[in-house]
Amino acid sequence: MQILLVERDTYLRAGFAFCLEAEGYRVLQASKITSSTLRERQVDLIVIDAGAQDESGGPAWESLAESTSSPILALALSQEEESRLRRSRHHRVAYLVKPFSLRLFVHTINDLCVRLQVA
Repeated sequence: MQILLVERDTYLRAGFAFCLEAEGYRVLQASKITSSTLRERQVDLIVIDAGAQDESGGPAWESLAESTSSPILALALSQEEESRLRRSRHHRVAYLVKPFSLRLFVHTINDLCVRLQVA
């Protein structure tokens, strides 16, 4: 299974990737998302920093939810981001609010894969 991990913070991204790779996932890392990123790669799950912006300056997770069939796990930092994610009408978008343990992070991804029947 291939996961696209989009996180602005280099250290968080490396830590998340390490944990996921230890669980047997293939991880593609990016600090930002562009329209070409998804065209060039096929992914089973997208894990994205909820504060990441798309090319137009809007929330990247929202534009991804409109343009891809891959499930999305958004990592929210603020109550504002969490509130916006809660109101999302996209059933494939789940979220975690930072800070969270790496154990919860991996458990959530494993659970999403089972519930959504991802490869």
